[in-house]
Amino acid sequence: MKYLARIAGLIAIIVALYILVGEQLVGTSSRSFVNAELKTLRAPVAGQLALRALPMGARVQSNETVGSIATNRQTPSTISGLYSALALESAELAALTQRAGDSSEIDSFDLQYEILRRQERIDALEEERRRLESKRAQALSTVLRTPSSGIVWSTPANTGEFVAAGDPVAHFVDCSTAFVHASVDQRLYNRLSLGEVAQFRLNNGPTLEATIALLGGMGTRENTETLAIAPPQEMDEAFTVLLSAPGLAQECALGRTGRVIFSEGPLSFLADWWDALGG
Repeated sequence: MKYLARIAGLIAIIVALYILVGEQLVGTSSRSFVNAELKTLRAPVAGQLALRALPMGARVQSNETVGSIATNRQTPSTISGLYSALALESAELAALTQRAGDSSEIDSFDLQYEILRRQERIDALEEERRRLESKRAQALSTVLRTPSSGIVWSTPANTGEFVAAGDPVAHFVDCSTAFVHASVDQRLYNRLSLGEVAQFRLNNGPTLEATIALLGGMGTRENTETLAIAPPQEMDEAFTVLLSAPGLAQECALGRTGRVIFSEGPLSFLADWWDALGG
């Protein structure tokens, strides 16, 4: 029994060393979280903002109307010119009509022709005026629509405020772009390649299949302002790896943390077994 105990102890030590060394060598990243692209709705024109209630986290659909911008524009000179032309033509028509009624001339053909010509000109001017007025009315109120489906992230502008053209009005998270934002050390980074299959194991959640979509290198990425969540400072000092995982778009679980498995380790079968049990 003494020898059996010693042999069992030796085997346990060997297995423990195997697991310890194996788990150290496996390609993993415990500094991983769910991120997504941020879409910004900007004011297309300057004016007073009228924004509907957009609670943080509310779901929106692509091209959904969320507000409008009212502009204060003076009457265009073109429309002013049309009003002046209409007034002159109307006065001329009235004078010609009165002359035709009072005229005792035998041949009034030219007079009737001139009256008809003036009336047609007035009709044409009226039609152009209505067209320009309708166009101007549309320009006075510009509708705001969401750039994509997703959730409301923030609204930097409020109803009643004056916004300049290009000012951000609201930010939306595009859940269809959800991805895994991971950081790794240089040794592991140099072993990875685009398109390589991996796994993302959510903390207290399921395991999702993932694929390396971008090897971002070291340091702060220039496009972090387009992401919903900026990576913490310690991740800026590591190498960035972005992974696509189609299963993330369904829940849009922004900020959820987890672990990325780039290669299988000695205990991976235990993790898979635990996940299968719903642990």
